Amino acid sequence: MERLRLIASVVLASLVLQATALGQGEAFQTTNLDLGFDTEQPGHEVVVPLILDLSQGVEVVQVTSQVTFPAQLLFFEGVTAGLSAQAAGAMVSAVKTTDENNPESETLTVTVSTKRGGSIPSGIIADLAFTIAEDAPIELTIKLGNVVSALTSDDPPRPVQPITGKEGEVLVSATSPIFACFFYMH
Repeated sequence: MERLRLIASVVLASLVLQATALGQGEAFQTTNLDLGFDTEQPGHEVVVPLILDLSQGVEVVQVTSQVTFPAQLLFFEGVTAGLSAQAAGAMVSAVKTTDENNPESETLTVTVSTKRGGSIPSGIIADLAFTIAEDAPIELTIKLGNVVSALTSDDPPRPVQPITGKEGEVLVSATSPIFACFFYMH
């Protein structure tokens, strides 16, 4: 009976380890293009990063994020290349459009692309600047939708599959965030 219990424990432990490894492998096989977050008072500027996390063995020459946001709460100010885009010599562009069926929402199409023969590394690829409306409610979390796509560096390029994108957030705060110096505190 003791031997049977030992065998059952070993089999169970083996199954748990295999399931954990499989789950981690699947997560690692997905390319992610995520929006970050920022916090600020009404009337102030926030900067939301666009972060690329490539799955193993994937190289991309272009990524696109369609960011939707409420037009009455956020005003798009501009986009700048993040460090990963700069390292690749990539071009970063943003085009803002308004949906005729939903004029309360705007869509910002952010495209980061590199020249033929190059690829974009994982990391922050763009910083999106917005101004929070003066009349935005305090403690409101503004959601930024994120629909993403990417093209591989293959010849010809093909869509990256699978790819996911997390939504971004802007928190409207009563006070500006305070950043403390770690060394000053000790």
